[in-house]
Amino acid sequence: MLAANDITTDNFLAVERAETYQRIDSSKPASITYHFTPQTDEEYWITLPTRFSRNDKNNIKMYLNGEEYHFLNNYQATQLVNIASQSMDKPIEFKIEVNTDEDYSF
Repeated sequence: MLAANDITTDNFLAVERAETYQRIDSSKPASITYHFTPQTDEEYWITLPTRFSRNDKNNIKMYLNGEEYHFLNNYQATQLVNIASQSMDKPIEFKIEVNTDEDYSF
């Protein structure tokens, strides 16, 4: 799990465990946003679960500092994506937006 300074959700309800969410209103997208500030200039990577690859790109979108972050949606193993590099002390916002009725663990 990403060690974020702040995590916010929109249209998500935590179920079972704190990391599992389901959409509250199925007519609207839901999102989880991680806010953090890197403490080093090292690279920060996250892993995308293989279940993201089974979804149409219109159903899952990611944003890095407000810009859409493109990822492969056709893969069979866990995918690594870089969300920060040479970013010490610069605030980072990483948002995952989903538009499906599946439960998601983050």
